[in-house]
Amino acid sequence: MELSDLKNKWTSNFFQVPNEIYDRAELNVYELAILQYLFRLSNNHKAFPSFKKISDTVNCSVPTIIKNIESLIAKGYLSKESRKNKNGSTTSNIYTLLNPYKGDLQGGVKEVYSPYKGDLQPPINDVYTINTNTINTNIQNNNMSASLDYSQEFEAFWKVYPRKKEKKRAYTAFKRAKKKHGVEAIMQGAKLYADESEFKKTEEQFIKHATTFLNNESYLEFEPRKEGYHAGSEQPIFKLPEANEDDFPF
Repeated sequence: MELSDLKNKWTSNFFQVPNEIYDRAELNVYELAILQYLFRLSNNHKAFPSFKKISDTVNCSVPTIIKNIESLIAKGYLSKESRKNKNGSTTSNIYTLLNPYKGDLQGGVKEVYSPYKGDLQPPINDVYTINTNTINTNIQNNNMSASLDYSQEFEAFWKVYPRKKEKKRAYTAFKRAKKKHGVEAIMQGAKLYADESEFKKTEEQFIKHATTFLNNESYLEFEPRKEGYHAGSEQPIFKLPEANEDDFPF
């Protein structure tokens, strides 16, 4: 096949990534791959693939995806916001592509923090507000142990998790899991596990202890339920469509 034939074949199958991203030479291979994929999916500089979808496309683990997305956010290339389905359940984040040197690519944000303009500012921790009929994660000293003060992030997890046993041990496991994969992955997995347990009407004795759920990294096994799922369906609750060759950013 001639080179000209190859070019003609791909005329309508390409996307653009700003040259400056490469010229700066400050991103690792995973950050570049993730950023390329988000550019490919973006509409008006926004995209909302799940961690699993990005993982399948870039061909690396979900924890690696989470770690490098947080790095891209810290470096000013992305911003993210959580989103929910109509029924209130958690689904994938919305990512906005940014220019860390000039602000929002859409021109909608007047000033975006740049790591090249002086002193570094401390990172801003994500705030999780998961609202259901019975859950409000804006915690004000609820269920605090007399001998141990639990963090707000853990209390949010504990409110969501469907089995309340051995809270102190669960807190120790939570802190370890948070260091490895971040609160977002834990919260999403816990909420979806709770939804699944409720949907299947799982008896409490068959629900994992929170310590086991965290130590075994079970929270990484869950992806948001696809809309349209109904009882009796043979389709697994959290199965996503397989990636095809058009999904790859290279």
